[in-house]
Amino acid sequence: MNGNMGYMANHFDMRLDPTLLVPGAKSVVSLMLNYYPEELQKEGVPKVSKYAYGEDYHKVIKRKLKEFINTLKEQIGDVYGRAFVDSAPVLDRTWAKNSGLGWVGKNSNLINKGSGSFFFWLNL
Repeated sequence: MNGNMGYMANHFDMRLDPTLLVPGAKSVVSLMLNYYPEELQKEGVPKVSKYAYGEDYHKVIKRKLKEFINTLKEQIGDVYGRAFVDSAPVLDRTWAKNSGLGWVGKNSNLINKGSGSFFFWLNL
């Protein structure tokens, strides 16, 4: 049920099998990042979605995922991973749900007991 997002049907095999995106992959690491802002929007100004406050989330998340991968390399050794932020056919919500980060609500969003739906789910 992709609505007008026909591209979602592209590369469906890659969505189901992460080894087609990252050859030799043995795990999918799912993380979440709460984006609920500390400050609310001011009255009388145009409203924007909470995730759109500040720096572009694509850049923020990509930077954090790369830091995470580098930390893994420092602590574990030879680890290879790729960070995807809306840039590959990854079933983010499904991987996050299957990892226990939350459940899919009636609104089709992933919901987490502590953060509601104000978070990004990230997969490596």
